[in-house]
Amino acid sequence: MLSFKVGSIGFIALCAACFVGCGSDDDGGGSGGTGGSGAQGGSGAQGGTGGSGTGGTGTGGSGTGGTGNTSKMCGSNTCGSEQVSLNGNVAYDFPACCSDGDACGVNVDEAMDVIGISGCVELARAGTEDAACGPVTVNVAGSDVELPGCCQTATKKCGGEVDVAKLGAGLGVDLAGPDFGCQSPTLLGEAEGGDCGN
Repeated sequence: MLSFKVGSIGFIALCAACFVGCGSDDDGGGSGGTGGSGAQGGSGAQGGTGGSGTGGTGTGGSGTGGTGNTSKMCGSNTCGSEQVSLNGNVAYDFPACCSDGDACGVNVDEAMDVIGISGCVELARAGTEDAACGPVTVNVAGSDVELPGCCQTATKKCGGEVDVAKLGAGLGVDLAGPDFGCQSPTLLGEAEGGDCGN
């Protein structure tokens, strides 16, 4: 059984998630509409008196905040950003990135000081249940939390299933966030798991 110590209760699931992280968009207010131009005064016929035009009144339009486009193409995959929130409050907002070429991931640099991990972490990393892979224990603020063991499809090595929302539910914490899938312990500098999938 592997054991990892993680320090921050405010980032419970992400610590485990980045053991290995599409999506809030930034809303920007739109710009107001441009006022209309006044009509130009008409010219009188030759020999007559020119009529006077009345200027149009421009009304400033009120713009509606548009949805920010934070998607990114990774090969043929359209990848989006991901959020981690605790009790409904956004803790981190990770932009989309491409992991290993065309796999969707999120950049976790914003949380480097908390989890000690930076760069692009793949989302929904493929893996399967395997009898050879036991649970992975993560110690969070003095509490041991077990991540279900899994066999990484890409490497045929044991890893842990990292789903932020499920981890939060297991701890009784209102935590929402991405599913990182079956991740390797090497992301935290630990040894790779044993062989599986044979």
